[in-house]
Amino acid sequence: MSDGNESYSWCSPKSESCPIDCGDAVTCYHHSGNYSCATESGCTCEADEMSCQDAAGKMECFAKEWYGESCPLVCDYETHNYCYEVGFDGQGMMIWTEYCHLRPSADDWDCPVICKSDSAKKCGSGWDAYCIGMSEECPEECTAEQQLCVVPNYDASGMMLSSPIKCAASNEECPCGDNAVKCTYEGWSYCESTAFGCPITCAEDEKVCEPISYTAEGEWDFTAQSTQSCVKQDQTCPCGANAKPCKWTDDWGYEEEYCAPQSESCPVTCFDGQKRCYRTDFNSSGYPESESESCVPEAQSCQCGTHSQTCYDPWFEGEVCYPMWDFWSNQKFTCPVVCAANEQ
Repeated sequence: MSDGNESYSWCSPKSESCPIDCGDAVTCYHHSGNYSCATESGCTCEADEMSCQDAAGKMECFAKEWYGESCPLVCDYETHNYCYEVGFDGQGMMIWTEYCHLRPSADDWDCPVICKSDSAKKCGSGWDAYCIGMSEECPEECTAEQQLCVVPNYDASGMMLSSPIKCAASNEECPCGDNAVKCTYEGWSYCESTAFGCPITCAEDEKVCEPISYTAEGEWDFTAQSTQSCVKQDQTCPCGANAKPCKWTDDWGYEEEYCAPQSESCPVTCFDGQKRCYRTDFNSSGYPESESESCVPEAQSCQCGTHSQTCYDPWFEGEVCYPMWDFWSNQKFTCPVVCAANEQ
């Protein structure tokens, strides 16, 4: 090695090439990983690169894999800014086209908002200007005496189509759009589709019911129309298609109510001196086929379902029903081993 002020040397593995020393010339870094020294005209590019002129008129190399066949835009840093024109493609996705913008003054680094006339239009002005697609509408610009309102529009089925921003008088409520109705809930107003309507208001001794429907297979039917109604607090709410009302008191004394598929059993209400038992019926392969609940005296053991056995499980510190055959391992199910206090 030298004293550090001039060139120096070191040892490198023979499998590696020594870095190129271009002296005062510019070092060119290629896409392949190679290095070369620039000439008076700039870098000499390799076959997988394209030659592009920089702001100083020298040639630079850019990988065709990354840039295709188009050289990147080159602006004069002293007089221009890199700015973009905004447009939209056929799918409505925003696209940006770079251009060189002449600075009005040396310290003006702002870019004007320019929307491509073939696919975009400009909304707002000044710092609030922006571009939207040609098929969209610019929101209204409200005066000091007006307020901005989001006005939803729905189709006949209740699907929201659009929600343009409109201006309305500050002392008035915002309007609703197509197929929409004004609703009020706890002092707050909003727009809802006419297909669903506003929620109803029930008397103090009533409750709101919203029927739930199921398909013939017992799945929740999200397409079924649901109309709210009011019933007395001690009455059961009606249910929709393929559903039945279930009303019971849980183990903590709270009354529960919901609509269950016709094929399912409702939970049971157990009274003082009783306990709730959960029964699972398995098939001969150990697969659970059905579940049910029942109430039995507290001193009585819960009965297991078909193709099942009673096991003492130390984890639950009590008797648990397990299948006779383990469906997942396809072998006979063995009850957990219970060890004595002096065993492990």
